[in-house]
Amino acid sequence: MATVTVRWEIEDGYVGGSKPQSFEIDTDDFDEDLDILNQLYDFTQEQFDNTISWYIQNEDEVVRVVEAARKRNG
Repeated sequence: MATVTVRWEIEDGYVGGSKPQSFEIDTDDFDEDLDILNQLYDFTQEQFDNTISWYIQNEDEVVRVVEAARKRNG
């Protein structure tokens, strides 16, 4: 059983903010009948979906400002 390390990064447009990511994958997980690159992209997307999350730092402020704007525009 052989494994390969996949190294990837998020491209977010900010300079100096890169955080390299990696994961190991068993070469047997690649289906012989399918394109290797397409499978690699799918495996990497799955890693992204499972490991990267986001949150809003100022959600209370946003809610207050929008509610106040709605009242003014009423």
